[in-house]
Amino acid sequence: MARAAAYPDKMNPIGNSVGYDIRPIQPDDRDRMIGLFNHLSPHSRYLRFAHAVSQLPDDFLEDILHLDYKNELALVAVIQTKNTVRRNHWHCTLCQSA
Repeated sequence: MARAAAYPDKMNPIGNSVGYDIRPIQPDDRDRMIGLFNHLSPHSRYLRFAHAVSQLPDDFLEDILHLDYKNELALVAVIQTKNTVRRNHWHCTLCQSA
C-alpha cells in the first residue's frame, strides 16, 4: 500500500503577508472545527444543518475527522495565524477499489 505524502511544511501567501495552507483534514483539527462552528451565526448553522444546532454534534465531528480517503475527502484551509477558515468534503459514490 502506498504511503500518504507528508503534509506541506510551508504556507502559500495571500496578498502581502498572510500565508495559508490547503490540506486534508486531520484528527487534531477537532478544536479548529469547533472554533469555526462557534463563530457561525445561528442562521448560518441552520442553513448548514437544516435545523437549529447550538453545538457541533460529536458524530458529525467523528465523521469528518476520520475518513477513509478512498471514497471520501475533506480539505481544510488554514490561515497562518488563525484557525481553520473553510472546510470542503467530497464523497465519491462511483469510486472503484483497485
